[in-house]
Amino acid sequence: MEYIKEMPYREKYEILLDNIEISKTLIPDFIEGHLGHQARNELQMKHQEGIHPIREEASFEDKYETA
Repeated sequence: MEYIKEMPYREKYEILLDNIEISKTLIPDFIEGHLGHQARNELQMKHQEGIHPIREEASFEDKYETA
């Protein structure tokens, strides 16, 4: 059986942050274009509800899990 090296949590966290940033810029415009301004506002409100602070001194595993 082949051994598959697991991606380090630091790398997972950095990729996750990049994906969040892409989502924050592309998805709201798409939603507004297809469903209107009110739908965009509702989406952004839902995103705000899900935001939790991430401690700077936390391990990358904890940061990844929180994000």
